[in-house]
Amino acid sequence: MIRSSAATDMSVSSSERSSSHSTPSSSPRYHSQSRAGVWRNSKKAFIKQSKPTHSELLRASRRDSRLERTRAPPSRVGNRRSISHAQVDQQVDYIDAIITDQPNDSYGLPPPPKDHNTLRLVLNNVRGLGFLTDGGEKVGRIESTRKKLHADLYCCVENWIQWDMCRSDQQFEDVFGVGEERYSSVGFNRNDRLCGKDGRIQPGGTSILATGRTSGFASKKGMDDDRLGQWCYMRLGTEQHATWLVCAYNPPSSSRYLRRHRNHRSYTVYAQRRQHLRRQGIFIDPGAYFRQQLIKQLLRWKQKGDNIILMGDFNEDVYEDSLAKRLSQDDLLMTCQFQQANGDRLPNSHETGQKPLMAVFATAGIDCLNAYAAAHGAHVGDHRLLVYDFHAPSILGTHLPHMPRPPGRGVRCKIPRLRHNYNKCLTELNQRNNMLPRLQSIASSPLPREEQISLLNRWDVQETELQRCAERRCNKGGNRNVEFCEEVSVLLRKIRCLDRVIRFIQGKVPDGRNLFKLCRAIDVLEPRDTSIEAAQQERFACLVLLEELRDDAPMLREQMLRKRRIAARKRGDDEAMDEIRRILKKEATKKRFRVLKLRMGRPPSAPLCEVIVPDSDFPEFSPHYTERNDVEQETADCIRDRYRLGLRSTLASEPFLSDIGNRGEGPAVQQILDGTYVFPPDTPPAVKALFQEAAVLRSQTKHLSFDPHITVPEFQQWWKGCRLDTQSSFSNIHYDHYGCAAYDDALSELQVTKMNLSMSLGWPLERWLHTVIVLLQKEMGTVFVNKLRAICLFEADFNYVLKAIFAKRMMSNLNQARLLPPEQHAKAHSGATNATMNRLLYQDINRTLHWPYAVASVDLGDCYDAMYHGWNAISLLRLESQIVTLSLCLLPYNRWDGIFGRALDWPILPSEAQTIDQ
Repeated sequence: MIRSSAATDMSVSSSERSSSHSTPSSSPRYHSQSRAGVWRNSKKAFIKQSKPTHSELLRASRRDSRLERTRAPPSRVGNRRSISHAQVDQQVDYIDAIITDQPNDSYGLPPPPKDHNTLRLVLNNVRGLGFLTDGGEKVGRIESTRKKLHADLYCCVENWIQWDMCRSDQQFEDVFGVGEERYSSVGFNRNDRLCGKDGRIQPGGTSILATGRTSGFASKKGMDDDRLGQWCYMRLGTEQHATWLVCAYNPPSSSRYLRRHRNHRSYTVYAQRRQHLRRQGIFIDPGAYFRQQLIKQLLRWKQKGDNIILMGDFNEDVYEDSLAKRLSQDDLLMTCQFQQANGDRLPNSHETGQKPLMAVFATAGIDCLNAYAAAHGAHVGDHRLLVYDFHAPSILGTHLPHMPRPPGRGVRCKIPRLRHNYNKCLTELNQRNNMLPRLQSIASSPLPREEQISLLNRWDVQETELQRCAERRCNKGGNRNVEFCEEVSVLLRKIRCLDRVIRFIQGKVPDGRNLFKLCRAIDVLEPRDTSIEAAQQERFACLVLLEELRDDAPMLREQMLRKRRIAARKRGDDEAMDEIRRILKKEATKKRFRVLKLRMGRPPSAPLCEVIVPDSDFPEFSPHYTERNDVEQETADCIRDRYRLGLRSTLASEPFLSDIGNRGEGPAVQQILDGTYVFPPDTPPAVKALFQEAAVLRSQTKHLSFDPHITVPEFQQWWKGCRLDTQSSFSNIHYDHYGCAAYDDALSELQVTKMNLSMSLGWPLERWLHTVIVLLQKEMGTVFVNKLRAICLFEADFNYVLKAIFAKRMMSNLNQARLLPPEQHAKAHSGATNATMNRLLYQDINRTLHWPYAVASVDLGDCYDAMYHGWNAISLLRLESQIVTLSLCLLPYNRWDGIFGRALDWPILPSEAQTIDQ
């Protein structure tokens, strides 16, 4: 195998270093056993001594460009260099082979983005997990592959772990899928413990891992009855529909033993199974016994009418040998899913083999949508990675909606660098588009109110786009897989430069003067002195070096930050010292509690995807909806009925409806507030008491001043101290946008002017009419539509407007007038703790004095839903009429976005539809 020039220099320097410290070996004995033994004993030592250090790798990666510059410039054709045959022999190595041959070595269509009702299964021969010896490096690679592919089921073969000898925190489901809902099944040899440190290494083994929503459909698991780890199984589906997943491993026919250490021998899986069968008096081939017992188990499930998915490494031709022929008979009728999906047979499984040894078989009831066999060397292990997409209802018996992970926030107010970049970028965009002068012109325009509202909505749409643009520009991102340090920075900069070099050679960069300067600055061959193939090889070598730095990157990053802190102290930069101290503290806290949170924290709950509508006449036949459209429709009907409960009020009927109106604009409203209203006959006593109390409160609050408009200092003070992690805003303009704007006077003035203008016009912004309703289960597992808790999330700026008006100004006036009763704890500087203590003291005092008392527990579950908007308007008439209109007009025109993110029309009340102020 020919290596590249950079890799050759590194290997030569490493071999020279290793040879200078090594002693000459004795003359070998010339027979095959001695040669094999010498190689096995010295392989690890040779690899350890010949492995270059990080400094040598970095030095070698920069040496090529210096050497190439000293050579005479070769003849060029255009911008590309003609490479001689000698240089081709040095440059073309296995890296180039992987780059060129990997697309040709894969079979089937690559896995497409997951859609609803798609269940993805991944099968891999990992050739030993090795987390007991390599520190979890291979486990990390497997986890990254699983998450990248969004796998619902991940099946591993040849785990090489004796799970019953591992600690309780080292079990399979504690190693994979940490922090997620998961359900796993493992199979391993429980009869022999012959190898590994403390008996924890056992050849062979199988495992199945179900994560996410799929884990909720798993109910049973186990392994073969002989406890040899021949296969493990898991049941998926509902009570009426069952699918059995079987992951099997049939070892190759061999009685040899593997010597993994000088003083230790580990027998092969084949030898262990043969010895166990002989102890049981069974003198047949272990492969034949495996097929016999596996078919017996599959027939047992098949006779029950269940579906079966069989996968694994069978170490025999999955099309021509005995197992494949037996599975295709009439009593099982199991077919290869790769051949069924693509019409072609699987290629060779092992990188040095010629036959397909790994496959996925399924019965006729399973619907396979796509099958893909990855290239060799692309993932963990020496076998191909197999990825299958199945139709979820054919396996689970119900629908499986795909819930993509929401994107993270591109700007964080607590990070000064991101906050400064965001404010700078947004300020430039606002100045370029004259956003503040345009907003001020709308506020001072003599146009009619309807046109002002239209102009304000158009301005808000553009400002929202500018905020999103600033969020994208302020954070360019980077390599999230390796912690940033000086060594990583060198490699990342070189990789980006090589990408630009490749694009220049392809003719996609018209002017390369800046690129040439960058190449000379960081010792990279200029585009006219290299080729696309050489640049790709060099880029791949940088990626390999970057992967090598992964384990040492945290230590190198901490050293870098401490050095920079010392340098900042010497030059007297207190701001830089505080920022570095903040970064060190945050990263140390994150590392300290990361494992604890993943191990002991509650996994995030999945969104609602099914509802049951209760039937009062036949409760056992209540309809169960799992389709997306049906779930959205039923939840919309339930919430629509819930928000119409206010129409049951007496005030929503005549004659009170005509006297009060829908928004408090009736002729009798002022009479009610003055206490001169003449009650109609047969008025309920509760209504009379309510009207009389309204007149009393009106008289006690006449002297209080009220200014609803927001000021810039008030805006900045609230947003700098609020909880920025609050989830809100369907438009993706979250709390961090306004938190960053609070640190800039111009941006704060812009936001305050927008809010005050909307309040003065008395009409909400079009963006405020969209809300997000989150449906949560009050009790785990209860999906009755009337038992779900609905939480409405407003836009972040509208939520602040409501807080400023009601939570600040109105509550301050009530406290100033001392109108809040002392037993009311839903106010500032109080809460549930004070309410509980008040109740306990009340009970203790009455018990001590032997006074009779009573405690009433009242369920007010529908108190907010059943509020009548007309009386709500009367309670708000202490405010300006525009604020009342703004608050009440938002409800009938609001549109809510449910659990699947699709906008639905908000129910317009019939009585309000004719009186909405257009």
